[in-house]
Amino acid sequence: MEFFDDLGLEAALVEVLAAEGAESPTALQAKAIPVLRRGHDLILRAGPGSGLTAAYGLPILERVDASIPGVQALILTPDLARAEGVAESLARLAQGLGVGVAALSPGWADPMEASVLVAPTAAAATELAEGRLDAANLRCVVAESLLQVIRSGGKKRAESIFESLAEECQRVVTALPVDADVQAFGARFLRRATQVPPRVPPGDQRAEPRGTIEFRVSTEDRMADAAQATAALLGQGAGHVLAFTRTEDEAADLGDLLSLHGFLAGAPGEAECPVWLGIDAMEGRAALSRMEDPEQVATLSVTPPFDPDTLDRRHGAGGTAVALVAPRELPHLRGIAEEAGYQLSRPLQQAATGSDGDDQRRVPADLMAQLTTAGGGVPHPDLPELLARFGSERIAAAAVAALMERDRKTEESDLAEGRIPGVSAWVKIFLTVGAKDDVRAGDIVGAITGETSIPGKQVGRIEIKDTYSRVEVPQELAREVVEGLNGTSIRGRSIRADYDRGQRDREMGEGPGAGSAADRGPAREGRGRKPGGRRLKRPGE
Repeated sequence: MEFFDDLGLEAALVEVLAAEGAESPTALQAKAIPVLRRGHDLILRAGPGSGLTAAYGLPILERVDASIPGVQALILTPDLARAEGVAESLARLAQGLGVGVAALSPGWADPMEASVLVAPTAAAATELAEGRLDAANLRCVVAESLLQVIRSGGKKRAESIFESLAEECQRVVTALPVDADVQAFGARFLRRATQVPPRVPPGDQRAEPRGTIEFRVSTEDRMADAAQATAALLGQGAGHVLAFTRTEDEAADLGDLLSLHGFLAGAPGEAECPVWLGIDAMEGRAALSRMEDPEQVATLSVTPPFDPDTLDRRHGAGGTAVALVAPRELPHLRGIAEEAGYQLSRPLQQAATGSDGDDQRRVPADLMAQLTTAGGGVPHPDLPELLARFGSERIAAAAVAALMERDRKTEESDLAEGRIPGVSAWVKIFLTVGAKDDVRAGDIVGAITGETSIPGKQVGRIEIKDTYSRVEVPQELAREVVEGLNGTSIRGRSIRADYDRGQRDREMGEGPGAGSAADRGPAREGRGRKPGGRRLKRPGE
């Protein structure tokens, strides 16, 4: 589908989209919207950054009847911040249609009078249980980011909501990834649900390795972060920076900000401009093809691409590739990078410097793991009150200091008792690559640190034979290494990872265990190229 007109959306809604600068759907929207407009239940295997909100939101805006008072569509989110963000996005589209959209938040007028209500799962469950929200009136319910809700302890609340729905109510679940818990939820509460995008058969081959993209976590002021990243890339020797945005308005905003900072910005290929502003990935790629040395041009995604093809077109040529990403968009970026054959490089751990400037320590690895995973940890129930009382900077500083002090005491205890700091027992992992594949120890360490949250210092002895290798890792991290490496590639060779035979037998003998396929869950999905790019501006997050 090249245009929103092709999806059969109401003319008034298409006009609203055009006014927002959106003429063409993302790949996800083109697949999901027709399914939802036919009234089917749906599992969306996608996260923020893919155009997710519009993918389910546009059919909802069509489905509700603005002449009927009260809530007809309910969108469940993991937390209040996400609820407000989704409500604001849909409210902009709904203004021209006369449809009321609101978040269940004090900042919104009469949420229960809106046709579309966006609410944290816990709050919505309370409203239903206490009778302020009538499930019988709901025409559609969306459980967004269900995996995050489940991991945060909200599974029972989500189940209670879906148990109360009328038979004719349309049900939608979004998650990234769609794991066994999400699949079980869908099987219980959705009726013959379609999954979009469909699951890739486990036997399908991944895309060939194409390169590396560095991601930088963006703050709320993405344009300021883009300007800083542009200045840094030029300062590192790039001849030009080709910065991609999704819309002309975003490109204009970035250009204005760069001009204030003294950087001349123009269209892709303008030799006198150090910064090129790109919207159409194909036009940017064409400009690079005309360069004598495309490696002198760094590519920057100010907002993540919607799909693997666009990512490849933005970053498949040129030199250093960088993508700015909000924390909630990181799972989406990881997913499309994997499908397109790119490896994401993790940001370097920030060094926390002491007051005298000499005492530098790295942020604890377990804290970095929490910050860089999809779930990001389970929020403490008292966090809002603590934030209001002390502020985010003091809380973050206290958390890092406490973790560092704990690590220091643990290390001193280990050394005093003659143990390797932080490691109680080692486990050998068997890998199906070896010396004949030109594999070196550094390749194995790089694969482990790139595919898991484990730092290189926790990788033990590596033994490389002709056709296989063994690597020692701490026992408590072994399962993560096996799951992280299975199906990945080292030096272009797809590998299988498992417990070394003797260790695997011992582990499986201990229970429904660490090495069993059933415990690991479904096989990691393969990666394939998706046909068709989108050349025009598109909405979504």
